Amino acid sequence: MKVTHLLATAALAILLAACQLLAACQPTATTETPMATTEEAAATTESAATTEASAAVTLPCGVLAQRNWGAELSSASSPSLTVSGEIDLGSPGYGVSLARAPDEAAGATTTLLTLALRPPSGMQAQVVTSHPVRYFGPAGGQYTSVQIVCDGAPLTTINVTH
Repeated sequence: MKVTHLLATAALAILLAACQLLAACQPTATTETPMATTEEAAATTESAATTEASAAVTLPCGVLAQRNWGAELSSASSPSLTVSGEIDLGSPGYGVSLARAPDEAAGATTTLLTLALRPPSGMQAQVVTSHPVRYFGPAGGQYTSVQIVCDGAPLTTINVTH
């Protein structure tokens, strides 16, 4: 009986060892990702560069975004120019104004408006905030476009409707 018990135990040990050897021979799943081909790697690099370049467009004066610009020249006996749009800044409370350059040449078809920003006083939340921008004044000519600048850098050019 002791011999039978010893033989059964030995057989079980051999069987377990064989199972472990068989398990070691099985293919294992890998978590490696395949290498990209040269063409795929170049396309990925170009795509990333294009995305970074488009995101790198910066506007002057800390303007984060701009939209909804329009310019209208009235045809009344005393012509006037109305310009409006919106800009996004990094916090609320800014004073925003547009002013026409005093030294504009007579008969110019493009007028230059300068955007001036007055920062808020005191502490403000750091949250992107839309600020309306508006100009109304006498027209010194038959404008076809208005250029908005800030700190001497162009912000946008707007076609004038009549």
